[in-house]
Amino acid sequence: MDLTKLNNYLLKLKKNPPSSIIFEGGTSKLNLTIIKNLAKILNCKRSGCNTCKTCLAIEHLELRDFFILDGAEVKIDDIRELKQTIANIPNIPFRIISFLDANELNLNCTNALLKVLEEPPPKNIFLFFVPQRESLLPTIVSRSFVFTLTVYGQTDFALEDETICLENLKNFIRSGQNLFDLKKKISKKDLKTIICYLQTSLIKAQLKKETTYLPLNTTQLHKLYDILNLAQHSLSSNCSPDLIFTWMMMKLFENWKIDKAKEK
Repeated sequence: MDLTKLNNYLLKLKKNPPSSIIFEGGTSKLNLTIIKNLAKILNCKRSGCNTCKTCLAIEHLELRDFFILDGAEVKIDDIRELKQTIANIPNIPFRIISFLDANELNLNCTNALLKVLEEPPPKNIFLFFVPQRESLLPTIVSRSFVFTLTVYGQTDFALEDETICLENLKNFIRSGQNLFDLKKKISKKDLKTIICYLQTSLIKAQLKKETTYLPLNTTQLHKLYDILNLAQHSLSSNCSPDLIFTWMMMKLFENWKIDKAKEK
C-alpha cells in the first residue's frame, strides 16, 4: 500500500489530534505501520524524520509512553493500570495507546475505556484497529475520528500459508468451482487477511478500479460486503475459521449467481 496519501491526512492531525481514532479494514502489517508512523508524526520535531532518537525508539518499540496492546489479551486489570499511567503527564508530546483487534476487547474492558474516552486526559491518543467500526460500541465510535483503510488501496496482503492464492478466491466467487482445492485448513490470522482482501476488492469495484465484480451494481456489491462483515463478526466470536471460510465463500458465490441471474 502507498502510505503517502494516508500519511498526508495524518499530518493534518498533528496540530490538534483527536483523543480517539478508529482505523477500520487494515491488515495486521499495515496496522502496525500506521501505529509507528502516527507516533512519529506526533512526537518527532520533524513529523517523522525516521532518523532522530524518538523515531528510532518508536521503530524498535522501545519508547516510553508508547503502547501496543492486543485486544484479545487485554484484561480489566490492564485497563486499571493504564488509567493510572495516563493520569500522569507523558514523557513525550503525545502518549500513544493502541489496541490491535480492538473488536476482541471484552465488555468490561470496553466499558472501562468508554469512561476514559468521555473525559480523556490531555496528550493521550487512543488508537483502535478493527475490521469495521460496527464491531465497537456506538458510543466509542461517536467519540472517535474514523479512517477507513480499504479506501486507500491496500495491496500488501501477505498470508502465513503461501499455498493460498488470493486471486483464486475471486475466481471461485464467479464460478463456484474447486472450493476445497483453495484451502481445507485455514488459520484465524489468514482468514482475517482474506476478508480484508475481498472487502478491498469490492470497494475497488465500486470505485471502478477493479473489474472482478463490475457487472454487479452498487446494491449487489453491498450484499457481498455484508456477507464479509458477518464472517468477520463470526471470527471475532471465536467460531471455527474453517467453517467460517467455507460458509463465507459459498454465500458469496450463491449471491453472485443469484444477482447475475437477475441481470439477464
